[in-house]
Amino acid sequence: MSERVSEAEELKEVLSSITAFLKDLTGPLKELLDTLLTTVSGESVGKDVATFYRKLKEEGLPDDLVSELTKKYYEQRMAAGSVIQQLIGKIVERKPR
Repeated sequence: MSERVSEAEELKEVLSSITAFLKDLTGPLKELLDTLLTTVSGESVGKDVATFYRKLKEEGLPDDLVSELTKKYYEQRMAAGSVIQQLIGKIVERKPR
């Protein structure tokens, strides 16, 4: 009987450690998700693309090249945003209820 009590106490300690570990992850995971969501927000993308465009213009690149590079930059940002949204969707789907 005392062996069962000992095993139960050990299991209780393990579960308690796991619970504490998961609670410690909550803050960093929230920060990571907030950062990821910010990168796909329209405001963030708009500012980044505008900054990219402005820097190219300041460097004196030809208008047609600036337009082409800015369009490619925007398309890549949107593609990355789509991947991030899909990833977040998968994470949310797996969330225990």
